[in-house]
Amino acid sequence: MIMKNIEFIESHKRMPLMSLPVRSTVVQLNGAKILISPGSMNTDEQLKSLGSVTDIVAPSLLHTAGVPRASQAFPQARIWGVEKSRELKPQIQWNEIISAKNWSYQKELIPIFLKGIPRLNEVVFIHPASNSLIICDLCFNMTQVSGLGAWIILHLFGTYHRFAISKLFAGAITDRAEFQKSIQQIFTYDFD
Repeated sequence: MIMKNIEFIESHKRMPLMSLPVRSTVVQLNGAKILISPGSMNTDEQLKSLGSVTDIVAPSLLHTAGVPRASQAFPQARIWGVEKSRELKPQIQWNEIISAKNWSYQKELIPIFLKGIPRLNEVVFIHPASNSLIICDLCFNMTQVSGLGAWIILHLFGTYHRFAISKLFAGAITDRAEFQKSIQQIFTYDFD
């Protein structure tokens, strides 16, 4: 799937009872191509089809499994993680930890750090050129899944056939006031 300056790589991760659809996002900027949340099931062919990737981003502590394969496919790319990535995954050669001060693409791909949820440390991005909000785990939108396993698991998460924040994600919030400030910051931007 391709939209203005954004394309997606689709894959599936086998889980107990269901196959989880996984989407990696590729954003073309002026002079850069950013791969956000490379999936662990992305194939070499999928990665090669992207051309030259300049930056690989693991946007949360839960989404690091695909970084090693992506970094092999794009050895010149900078590898970005979130706070605590180096401690959690020291085997990955992190070049940078994303912060408001060092993110190289502040105007074209605006990072918003979800506060109050330190077990995930998710960063979401606003892409003004396409009016897009790029998220990882903040919300689920898997309305096309089927089968008993998906019905069981996604009902437990509260996300079966609907757009929602999962109960698992909501349960990881430790500071609701800080988290709410982050959500309010997201809604100061225009996105579709």
